[in-house]
Amino acid sequence: MRSLHVIFCLFVISCSFSNLAAQKYYRGHVALEAVKLYKNAKLQDKLGNKQLAKQLYKKALNEDFRYIEAMDKLGDIYRGEGMLDSAVHFYQMSIDREPSGILAYQNLAATYQLKGDYRDAVQTYQDLLSLFPTYTEAYFGLGKLFLDKKDYFSSQFYANLALKDFLSQKQNSRAADARLLAARSYLADRNYKKAVRYLKANKKYTGHKAFHKYYLGLCYMKLGKHVKAEKYLNQAQIMGYQLPVYVKEQIELMGA
Repeated sequence: MRSLHVIFCLFVISCSFSNLAAQKYYRGHVALEAVKLYKNAKLQDKLGNKQLAKQLYKKALNEDFRYIEAMDKLGDIYRGEGMLDSAVHFYQMSIDREPSGILAYQNLAATYQLKGDYRDAVQTYQDLLSLFPTYTEAYFGLGKLFLDKKDYFSSQFYANLALKDFLSQKQNSRAADARLLAARSYLADRNYKKAVRYLKANKKYTGHKAFHKYYLGLCYMKLGKHVKAEKYLNQAQIMGYQLPVYVKEQIELMGA
């Protein structure tokens, strides 16, 4: 009887250790074979072998269905291929597994935007901001989304909100991106003077770019400042910017 009692105790102890190991595993540890496949997939992805990478990411998921990083990578590949429904599927899988996954929310919103599903894109950003109210990239993403949607008031609001936050965080390069986004929105909204102010403020960061010259030239053209317009538009063209036909025609008229 004593030996049976000892065996029973050992069995209970071994079950307890097994349960602890299982709990530890399900708190985030990923199967070793899945990790190996994922690392190989990342290497192939980096080398540009997208189809092989995709197969390996899927195999990693087959080995361990909880592998969030593999879901995110598959979403990225499918989005890059233009297979947006598949990208949405994997980003949603990632969020279901990890509801606080910031990048999955951000990528899902951007994919909805590419699909033209603005309502779903806005809702995804709102879900993200409900979890992380100070996440500035979500404001920037909303600014881009509303510019694409031609809702310029909302675009300017979120672009300026992102600009303010990036500046307070001393993220100057991201602040420059937000400032340029605001300038583009003001330009599209025909508020040319304000667009010029934002572009001038961005000179340190984008003044050497052809598109910066183009946007300034276009603003000056719309404002009737032909000398400045011709100067910047010609510079943009020399730098390789493909001017729209109507802008070329305007340059010819200004030079006449």
